[in-house]
Amino acid sequence: MVSDDVKQYSEKLTNMGIDNQIAEHPDLRTPPDVQGYLGLTLADGLATMIMKAGDKFIVVIRRCDCRLDSKKLKALVGNKLRIASPEEFVEITGLPLGAARVLNPGLPTYLDEKLFETEYLTSGSGSFTCSIRVKSEDLKKLPDSQVVSISE
Repeated sequence: MVSDDVKQYSEKLTNMGIDNQIAEHPDLRTPPDVQGYLGLTLADGLATMIMKAGDKFIVVIRRCDCRLDSKKLKALVGNKLRIASPEEFVEITGLPLGAARVLNPGLPTYLDEKLFETEYLTSGSGSFTCSIRVKSEDLKKLPDSQVVSISE
């Protein structure tokens, strides 16, 4: 069953012009498990990472089959870069660890250019029993986002 939180998040994306569909699945917590259940590959999924760059937090979104090139990212945001701690992630997002969404208001968002090689991508919904399929091109509509080359 789709929770009200997931429905509201999907509606918010739709209102921003981001084409999306809710995909229900059993309680799954890893991209290979979710993508496999949905009959998709890792290239059809995205990972949203909350990171700390210097003294501010940022969002980094890459395809699940691509590795982040930390040297390229550091060249953009500075050398002090790390993944948010579990406590920071929960405090910033209000979500359980591992249930990141693409929309994180107030945080600059870096979209890896390889995201746009696939028409639709599976993203987190804030729930472990639903994912959101988003049209990749529409990710450019996320507030304070920019397309960059940050994967290997």
